[in-house]
Amino acid sequence: MSECSLLGWLTLIVLTGTGSVIAWYTVETKRLRTEAQLQTELQHRPFLSLKNIGEVFYLTNAGRGLARNVRLADVIFDDSLQFREAPLITHLAPEEDEGLRWRVFGGLPSLNVPLGDVSIRELDLPEYCGRTLAHQPPDTEVTVTVRYESMVGQKYQTALKIRHGVAEIVADHRL
Repeated sequence: MSECSLLGWLTLIVLTGTGSVIAWYTVETKRLRTEAQLQTELQHRPFLSLKNIGEVFYLTNAGRGLARNVRLADVIFDDSLQFREAPLITHLAPEEDEGLRWRVFGGLPSLNVPLGDVSIRELDLPEYCGRTLAHQPPDTEVTVTVRYESMVGQKYQTALKIRHGVAEIVADHRL
C-alpha cells in the first residue's frame, strides 16, 4: 500500500513540475513573439516628424514605410492666430517631405477684429504655415499632432513640440 502511495506522489510531483515548465515556456514564447513582432514593425513603419528646411517646417516621413491617411490636428497659437482644417494627405513615401497646408484664421481681439479666414493663395500656404511655425516668439511652444496609418492599417499618433525653431517629438503612440 505504501509503494502505491509513494508512486502516486512521485507521479503528481513529476506532472506538476512538467506542467509548470510548459506554462513558463508558453508565457516566455508569447513574450518573445510579441517582441519580435514589435521589432519587425519598427523596421517597416512610417515615422512622421517635422523638418526645418531653410527656416520653413515641412512634414517628413523619416521611417521606412509608406504613411497613409495623414491628418494634421488644428494648431491654436492664441486668440489672434489659428491653423485649422488641414486637408488629408493621402500618402507620404519614405524620405518624402510635404508642405503644411492648414486654413489660416487670424484676428485682432484687442481691436475688436474677430477671428476670420485669412486669404492666402493655395501655393503660398506651405511657405506661410511652415515659416510661422519656425518663427515663434522665444518663450512660445507650439504642439503639432499628426495621425496616420501604415500600409497594413496600423494607426499612429505623433505629437511634436516646436520651440526656438526646433521640433521635438514628445509622444509617439500606436493606436
